[in-house]
Amino acid sequence: MKKVNVFFAAMLFVFLSAGVNAAEDTGFDYFKGKWDVLIKGTPNGDVNMVIVFDKIDDKVAGSIQDYEGNDVLEVTSARIEPEWASVNFFAEGYDLTITLRKKDKDNVTGDMMYMFDVEGKRIIEGKE
Repeated sequence: MKKVNVFFAAMLFVFLSAGVNAAEDTGFDYFKGKWDVLIKGTPNGDVNMVIVFDKIDDKVAGSIQDYEGNDVLEVTSARIEPEWASVNFFAEGYDLTITLRKKDKDNVTGDMMYMFDVEGKRIIEGKE
């Protein structure tokens, strides 16, 4: 009887663990909103920007803004997958891509054009 109780306790633990992992946001649910992003070591030094992911007509949209919420660069496309998101934009005469990957609940890491490290933190409205 003791083995049966241990078996059921173990199964309960497995199901509860799976439920916790299933509740973790992925894809659009994770990346939606504003991200305070730092691009490290560009030829112009470290660059800060705000990247915003939203949906317009059920399509992913992105924007790059200053800290006052004004669009500062033209985003040509945005893409979100379960574990990463990217924005393509035009700046300084170049087509550029920033890719962000989930690090934890409110932080991302990534790169710009595989050359420059990027880190970011979720901007929680009211705590900017």
